Amino acid sequence: MEIGETLRFIRKKKKFTQQEISKSYLDRTAYSRIEGDERPVRMNDLSGILDGLSVNVHEFFSYIMFDYDQQSFRELLHNCLDQSNNHHDKEKLISYFKRLNNKTNKNLREFSNYLAIKHCFQNLWNEIPPINKNDVEIAYRNVADKDYYFQYDYAIIMNIIPYFSTERADSIIKQVIPIKDEAKRDSTTKNFAYSILINLINLRIHDNNLSSAKDYLELAKKQPSLFRNYSHRLDLNYLDSLIEFLSNGDPSAYTKLLTFVNMTRDIGDYEKAETMKAELKTLTQKKFDEKYKEKRTHLPINLIKEG
Repeated sequence: MEIGETLRFIRKKKKFTQQEISKSYLDRTAYSRIEGDERPVRMNDLSGILDGLSVNVHEFFSYIMFDYDQQSFRELLHNCLDQSNNHHDKEKLISYFKRLNNKTNKNLREFSNYLAIKHCFQNLWNEIPPINKNDVEIAYRNVADKDYYFQYDYAIIMNIIPYFSTERADSIIKQVIPIKDEAKRDSTTKNFAYSILINLINLRIHDNNLSSAKDYLELAKKQPSLFRNYSHRLDLNYLDSLIEFLSNGDPSAYTKLLTFVNMTRDIGDYEKAETMKAELKTLTQKKFDEKYKEKRTHLPINLIKEG
């Protein structure tokens, strides 16, 4: 919904007339034109109108779909991740990917979506090629020297950081975390930013670089708002126990890990629970294997994937 349509929707749900809402701030005719999206609304007028409606500004904007196309893409991406064999959604996403792939000059949103599709489905669908060196270089050039990151920047980094060298990843994370102006950021932007850090911890564990994994875990623990997200809190506690177990073989840490797997299954996230279980089995088998010290050749299966 647009601003005017949203104002009309809320006003009618609250059973107010236009006259009742507009009388303290502007005349009814002007307010009617705002509801009809025939006149732009100044922020001070909007603030007064929302006070009259007794609606919080964050709640108001949650009704507004400023970026319908991007929201539709994310819903399609998540539907395909949940049901990768849904042929209708698969064909829609592949068709969209082909359009992006054939476009020479992608804007930041398009490049972010292009990388997200590759990262999520390169190992599931033959129609989606893998992320290549050119993708990695373009992504790095896009995000390396920025003083300030926005939502699409974070989304790009989240999906491309598994392909960065250790040096590049270490450099980028110092710029990304802590989030600048975090209190002003929306939940989606913060989710992408903190998913970068969680993915990096996971990568370091699979590289058998537990010292670096611990350092990044400590950095994560210093971000209070990260723990307000239940999923992130569960991920970090799981990774904390995983590092502890792999570091010293503590049986109590292994018991905690199994508890996290069972908790994840109990709340209905069966696919993630199975992924955690498979990851735990693989890392446990490799714990005393000299080959585990070799360079990682496959991406961890438990990385966060978003668009």
